[in-house]
Amino acid sequence: AFNQGLTLTLTSLQSGLDVSITPFDTFSLLNTVIAEPEEYGFTYVSSQCIQQPACVADPATATAYLFWDDLHPTTHGHQVLARAMASKLSLSPITALPCIKKDRGLCKVLNTHAKARHSGGRDGACEHESREE
Repeated sequence: AFNQGLTLTLTSLQSGLDVSITPFDTFSLLNTVIAEPEEYGFTYVSSQCIQQPACVADPATATAYLFWDDLHPTTHGHQVLARAMASKLSLSPITALPCIKKDRGLCKVLNTHAKARHSGGRDGACEHESREE
């Protein structure tokens, strides 16, 4: 019921204000990441980085976690969301955000939405971006 109401409201706003509104389903994407964490470069999707001293102390460790706390994604989690949104908006993945190592799932999302190709390499590097962070 909420999503239907939201769709009606956004449609009304879009036509009434003569603007383009692109809805984005964060909930569904996060559920997909939770169901397939390794596809998105995550190891921990049900625990929080902030509860692990090693995670808080080492930013490299934090990339393995989807959530920083019980509500907020880690930087890597935000990158997944941002790339998927950039893809939905048809922004070039190269100009929108750099591809990061072990980001196989992001390439999967981009491939679905923006026709980017994944190299299939072991490290998850994307063909459209050779730079690693």
